Amino acid sequence: MCQTGLTIDYTLNRIWWTDAKPGLSDTIESADLNGNHRRIVLKSGSLEHPFGMSLFQDNVYWTDWESGKLFRANKFTGGEEVELAVNLRDVMNVVVFDQQRQPLGYLNI
Repeated sequence: MCQTGLTIDYTLNRIWWTDAKPGLSDTIESADLNGNHRRIVLKSGSLEHPFGMSLFQDNVYWTDWESGKLFRANKFTGGEEVELAVNLRDVMNVVVFDQQRQPLGYLNI
């Protein structure tokens, strides 16, 4: 495994990560904060080498190291995948800034 992206969904109390496995299938997965109820959200397809990721509302956003693209998909179904940007040179991460992203009471580090 090669986890490169990692984020927390504070509204659902889940952790999300990208797993780029050279030569194997690449995935975006999630689990509860105890590591239980693990599920694959996206597998292969446009996931050439998922790297950075973020969440906002019902969507997961990720960068792809190989293609230099930014994508969005529904975080519950993995469907409704959209290519948001192309030709991003050396793109590694994506960050969503919004008050809803980290509720009051959590430290902003």
